[in-house]
Amino acid sequence: ACEIEPNARRQLIDALRRDTQARVVDLDGWTALPAFVPPNERRGLVLIDPPYEEKIESERALRMLAQGLRRFASGVFMLWYPIKAAQIADQVCAHAAALGIGEPLKVELRVREAFKSGGLAGSGLIIINPPWTLEKKLHETLPKLTQILAQGDGARFTLESQTG
Repeated sequence: ACEIEPNARRQLIDALRRDTQARVVDLDGWTALPAFVPPNERRGLVLIDPPYEEKIESERALRMLAQGLRRFASGVFMLWYPIKAAQIADQVCAHAAALGIGEPLKVELRVREAFKSGGLAGSGLIIINPPWTLEKKLHETLPKLTQILAQGDGARFTLESQTG
């Protein structure tokens, strides 16, 4: 895991300390992909989790996703995006579909309706090369999770294959 923000890095270290295969490095994620992908094992999961604080970050994340897939075509890639009023989710999903990358899985969990002024309403993932059992497990889990995390009438989930 790559994290440059000190508090988040400490939390990751605490969460992963018992896993002998995991490590946390003080490295910007934008530079980490070429350094760590593909892994020696030729199996792995790459989670791209940009802060989306600048307008260009969704485009940068999609470029990183495309670059990672060129280097590690068999890897599982997950691109996280926020669900806000600004429609970052729509932009990320449209651009990911335009990459023509296999059969990505789109997973979204909204805990409430988005505020017109912004604010996080939920989270989404574009998953490339998902494990074959993942979609079934998500179909079983997401309804319960949505009910537990709901903060109003707008709570819902989306689970769909993004095949062309």
